[in-house]
Amino acid sequence: VTVATPNDLFFYHEGEGGKTRGGKSEKVSSVAGPNTRYVVLGCGKTGMDTIVYLVKKMGVSPDQITFVVPNDVWIFNRFPPGYMSSPGKGSPFDYTHELLKHDGDRDKVFSLLEEEGVFLRFDEKVKPTRLRFAVISKRELRLIKSVKRVVRRGRVKEIRVVEDDSSHHGRAPVGAMATKEKGEEAKPQRERSVQLSFQHGGFGSGSFSFSGGRSSHLPLNVGPVGNVVVVHCTCPGPFNGNVLATDEEGPIFVSKKKMQLNIIST
Repeated sequence: VTVATPNDLFFYHEGEGGKTRGGKSEKVSSVAGPNTRYVVLGCGKTGMDTIVYLVKKMGVSPDQITFVVPNDVWIFNRFPPGYMSSPGKGSPFDYTHELLKHDGDRDKVFSLLEEEGVFLRFDEKVKPTRLRFAVISKRELRLIKSVKRVVRRGRVKEIRVVEDDSSHHGRAPVGAMATKEKGEEAKPQRERSVQLSFQHGGFGSGSFSFSGGRSSHLPLNVGPVGNVVVVHCTCPGPFNGNVLATDEEGPIFVSKKKMQLNIIST
């Protein structure tokens, strides 16, 4: 299973640093191609940046991305209404001041700041349960929303490779070809796929749907294994979102500077 960090994507696309082959990250370059599927784990700032980077910079189709969202989060609008006339508007201090003003009523403060355009949410139909101080623009949010394969089943606890067989599902796996010798019945080829197991559920077989708001913790199959990159976004990525406040329609990720641990800690 290819498990990569956001930095690995950066090294692959920009051809900088790390253990590279031909100027590209070995980990990603061995799998990346026109049919590669990307599974992004985590819906914090780094996870959101990774979605934007895949779509905007690497040209990956949103249909080839699966977004695993353990918890929906409130998002700070990078350019809230009135930010030009009121420097600092939409900063974390706004949240703190409103929280003190309303006696610690978080739900009320979240609603008020959302009405003012300070807070955004990933899905209008899902109420966020976390505040991680992620900051993005509405333009970036539109790119994130273009990804329709969204999985809300909690945190992923394990990733493994499994063999799909028609005896498990009542049909041959997608892409499998039936073969038979003279005098024998056709047998489906086994296809190896990547399986994600979630925090409150075990491994097992079954069919899975991304529609209908399903909240099951059953495992999820993504495959075939040779075309899947799982991007682990609970670690710092290379993206700093260095966009001028007066240039919302300008380029995304204009800086090639990598985000290092010492920058995060300071």
